[in-house]
Amino acid sequence: MSRLYKWLRKYYSKTVNSIAFYPALISLGFLLLSILMLELDFSETGKHIKSQLSWLSLRDASTARSILTTISGGIISLTVFSFSMVMILLNQAASQMSNRMLDSMIGNRFQQIILGFYIGTIVYSLFLLSTIRDITSGIYVPALSIYLLLLFTVVDIFLFIYFLHYVTQSVKFEIIINRIHEKTLHTLRHHCCPEKASIFTPDEKKETLLRQKAIELLSQSDYKYLKLLAKPYVWAIRTEMMKGNIEAVNLYANDMVKEKSFQTITVVNEKGVVVSSTNKKLEGKPYASIGNAVYLSNDSTVVNKVDDTAFEVSSPVMGFNKRIGTLIFNYMPPKAELK
Repeated sequence: MSRLYKWLRKYYSKTVNSIAFYPALISLGFLLLSILMLELDFSETGKHIKSQLSWLSLRDASTARSILTTISGGIISLTVFSFSMVMILLNQAASQMSNRMLDSMIGNRFQQIILGFYIGTIVYSLFLLSTIRDITSGIYVPALSIYLLLLFTVVDIFLFIYFLHYVTQSVKFEIIINRIHEKTLHTLRHHCCPEKASIFTPDEKKETLLRQKAIELLSQSDYKYLKLLAKPYVWAIRTEMMKGNIEAVNLYANDMVKEKSFQTITVVNEKGVVVSSTNKKLEGKPYASIGNAVYLSNDSTVVNKVDDTAFEVSSPVMGFNKRIGTLIFNYMPPKAELK
C-alpha cells in the first residue's frame, strides 16, 4: 500500500508540474464550453435569442465555415510562434543559467495558461466547425457559439501581445534577482516572523534556550539565502565583465547597495585588483591589501560571519574556461528583536 501511494504521489507530482498539464486542463474546459454553447444554440432559448437579435443570426453555412477556418489557422500560427519563443528562452536559459532556473521557466504557470487558452480556442473552433449543417433555415449554424469564438479570438490577440512583453522581460537578470529577492523575503517572513505567534510564559532558562535557538535559525536562514542571492548576481556581472562593460557592473552594485542591509559591494578582476566598488576609494587597489585574499581563490560561494551582526559573502565569477573575477559583498541583517 505504501509503495502504491509513493508511486501515485510521484506520478501525480510529475503530471501536475508538466508543461502540458494546464494547457490540457484548459483545453478540456473549452471543449465542454463548446458542447454547452451548442446546446444553447440549438435550444428554444437560443432560437429565441437569435430571432430577437437580428445581428446574431448567421445563416450562411459557408460564411460560418470561413470564419472558423480563418480563426483556427490564425490561432494555430500564434500558438506555434509562442511555443517557439518559449523554446528559444529555454535554450538561452540552458546555456547561461542553472538547471533550477530552467525548471522554473518550464513550470511557469502564466505561460502554461496562455498556451492553454490558445489551444482551447483551437479546440473550440474545430469542434464548432464539425457541427455546421447546410440547412436553409440556418438553425444548424451555431451563431451564438461563433460570436463567442470571435470574442475569444480578440482576447487571444491581446494575450499574445502581453505574452511577448512578459517573455522578453522574464529572462532579464534584474527581473530574476527581484523575483528571488521577493521569494526570499516571503519565505523569511513566513518561517521566521509568523503573524500569529503562540503566547506562552516560559521560565527564564527555557526563554534563554529559545532565544539562542531562534537566533541560530535566523543565522542559518541568512547563510542559505545569501548564497542563493549571490548566484543570479554573479550571472549578471559575469555577462558584463566578459564584455568589458564595467560601467554596467557599477550600475548593478549601485542598485543593490540601495537595498536595506547591504553595506559594501566589491568586484575584483582575475588579477586581484578591485575594478568596481560602491566604496570608490577601493577601486584600483589590490584586494589582498584591503581584504581577505583567500576569497580570491575560493571555488564556490562562501558566507563568513564577520561578527555577531554582519556577514561577508564571496563568490567566484567564472568565464567559459577560467575565473574572470570575484564578487564580494557585506550584509548586515536587521537586528532580531525577540520578545
